[in-house]
Amino acid sequence: MGHKIKVLVNGMIYGDGYTKFMLWSIFLLGVLTIGSLIIAAAFFSLTFVGAAVVFAAVDAYLIHGLDFGTEMKGGVEASDDEESDDEDDDEEDEDEEDEGLTIELLDAEEDLKDKEEKKKAKKEKKAKKSKDKKKKDKKVKESSNDLAEKKSENKSETKLDNKASISADNDSNASISPAQSDYTEHELKALFKKYKVKKNHRPILVDHSDKYKIKECPAFAWTTRNNFNILLMEDEPRKLTFGLEALGKISYARSYPANQKKEYDCLVGQDLIALVFSEYRPVYQSVSRTGYTEEAKNLYMLEPDIYITAPSAREIMILASPDFIVDDEVTQSEDYNQYYKQAYKQKILLDDGVLNIRDYQARIKVILQKLSEATITPAAFRMTLQEMTMQQLITTEYATYYTQVNRQIRERRGEQV
Repeated sequence: MGHKIKVLVNGMIYGDGYTKFMLWSIFLLGVLTIGSLIIAAAFFSLTFVGAAVVFAAVDAYLIHGLDFGTEMKGGVEASDDEESDDEDDDEEDEDEEDEGLTIELLDAEEDLKDKEEKKKAKKEKKAKKSKDKKKKDKKVKESSNDLAEKKSENKSETKLDNKASISADNDSNASISPAQSDYTEHELKALFKKYKVKKNHRPILVDHSDKYKIKECPAFAWTTRNNFNILLMEDEPRKLTFGLEALGKISYARSYPANQKKEYDCLVGQDLIALVFSEYRPVYQSVSRTGYTEEAKNLYMLEPDIYITAPSAREIMILASPDFIVDDEVTQSEDYNQYYKQAYKQKILLDDGVLNIRDYQARIKVILQKLSEATITPAAFRMTLQEMTMQQLITTEYATYYTQVNRQIRERRGEQV
């Protein structure tokens, strides 16, 4: 009897799906039968008696259909001879059967382990195969990209190999090199990598520089922690490196002589450089000289001696916040105070397109607020606003509003309005 119980338990744990289903069904139905009888006895309920009868009938049917002589897959094998020996309570046979049961249990466990190991090995093999495939695809892709880059780089191999990276102190003896415009996208990437161009780079047009022998040249400007760099896109690209103090100020060069028809030939066409830099061309205008009219352009000078176009100055303003230097009759005159002169310089930047209208208004408001808080006479304050309005630096609405601001500030100070 003990052996049969062991066989049942072994079948419930290690048997195949069908065996487990049968044994667990019999067990659960038996429990339900007993439970129904207990409830029926406690509450004198015929319903639970009927349920117990049904459960018992189904249970008996399943027990009748269960064959203890068949092998339970994954479990142990029980024969009719072993059952009869068990019923005879032969102690010696039970020991042998227990030993056989232990061996079969160990075999079952080993089978389970083998299955798990095979499953794990198969999974690892599949993962390795997938990883190798991804690695191979990545390698093929990189090889294709390298081949494409090599093709474009080989086209300009001589040009890239002969580039000279120079500092601001050793370029004064160089001859003027013509600007180059036939760079491809791959060549530009190769140049950026070679000269370590940062992501914050800005396109600019260098109009000219006598000191560094530059003429009408597209360039890329960027800053690092300690330096300001310019990569000139000449026939043999050059890199100029300055200290950050070079961005400390930018000077205005009004009405510089120009000839639009003969300038910036490097930006004619539909190549990449022309498309990128065309919007940075100077704004040309006609100016009256003594006895004649000529074409001119407004330029901005970075120290030392690098003249850039007005749209390029806008890009420099994004890189840094240099002081804007204007040296003319207005800024040199003692008839205007510092607030008027500051507004006057911002209007120049607006007219040249260096500032947009929103940036201009923001800067003008700061200047007018400082003017309203300044310790100057009411007459000087009103005169400054009047001059700004006459020269169209501000509107009458601005003048009216900041007149009220100034009055309130003076009242709080206890000053005469």
